[in-house]
Amino acid sequence: MRRTLASVVIAVSVLTLTVAPAAAITKYWVADFAHPFVGLIVFYDEDGEFSHRCSGSLLSPTVFLTAGHCTDNEEGGVMPFARIWFQQAAGAGFDPVSEAPDPATGYPDLCAAGTLSTTCATSDTMYNFGFDNFAGFPEIHDVGVVILDQAIELADYAKLASPGTLNSLQFARGLQDTTFLMSGYGVSYRSPVSTVSFRSRLMAEGQLVNLNSINNAGFNLQTEGNGLNQGGTCGGDSGGPVFYPSDSNTIVGVTSFGLNLYCRGVDFAYRTDRQVVIDWILGKAGSGADDIVIDGALSAGAGSSTSATDETQQGTATDETQPGTATGDATTGPGQSGSTPSEGVAATPVAVPDDPSAGHAATPPETGSTISGSQDPAGPDR
Repeated sequence: MRRTLASVVIAVSVLTLTVAPAAAITKYWVADFAHPFVGLIVFYDEDGEFSHRCSGSLLSPTVFLTAGHCTDNEEGGVMPFARIWFQQAAGAGFDPVSEAPDPATGYPDLCAAGTLSTTCATSDTMYNFGFDNFAGFPEIHDVGVVILDQAIELADYAKLASPGTLNSLQFARGLQDTTFLMSGYGVSYRSPVSTVSFRSRLMAEGQLVNLNSINNAGFNLQTEGNGLNQGGTCGGDSGGPVFYPSDSNTIVGVTSFGLNLYCRGVDFAYRTDRQVVIDWILGKAGSGADDIVIDGALSAGAGSSTSATDETQQGTATDETQPGTATGDATTGPGQSGSTPSEGVAATPVAVPDDPSAGHAATPPETGSTISGSQDPAGPDR
């Protein structure tokens, strides 16, 4: 599903049946083979039926970081069951018309033969940091943790940035690196008449816009991808990692929400470089906490201290990319930049229905131009 703050659409990387947070990487994206620990996660209801999909990252063989609105069941609890695929083209072979699973991966119904505990895993244990339909905005507690039933052994995992990593970007930004990298499996283009969704891991760079506006307040990271060779997020990208520096595996936030249904304008991620967030993640990770790395140092379990203090508060996160021109197989060409909402007015989060025309399946080339989002209703575009 994809969420909105009045005119702000939540880019929470989830795809649900009724509302839409953020979806896929958009605009100038490239296929992401650099982050094998980033996965496509599907959540199921009590009857085992598809509910929604998001993105996320492995911090250790069994600890998967995503958004709180992804694990949230909207009834004060968490979703009962989930399945995660780590192939780059995890759902590219899914047929949205017949709803036949991807023959190579089993998405969205099962782990294909021989993939369980290698490139696919299940979970019935998950947590929500406190996300409750944007209550307390801009501090929306949009972080979730999923504990895998099967360990996924990889050469590298995502790292957590130490507390306050982004604080220095509040000042003298012109002298610092302000480029971030987003990765996810969300929608790549959405308009009133069409949706392009590859269900493949894509990545794009964006630039810092703000950390402390009324919609961020230190809790959220606001970026935009309007420049050449840049992009953003959209429905289904929710929970996906935001890396800084852009050439590292260090996560400073998870994709959370956007300002409009069509993934134009700015994107918002919920910051994870805060001591309270890090402590919560380590506390829910159980034995897996010992394997989580924070800025190159092992976490040493929950409650461990890390360098740097958490001086800033974080605000809202949203999706931000512009749509490109949809073709038969992919979206190409630069999208038009969206307008950035006034920083002086905070909007009220609103659930927005997903585009019923979703369902276009195509195989993306190595690069493309598309729109992104975070949490979107599944509908035909599962």
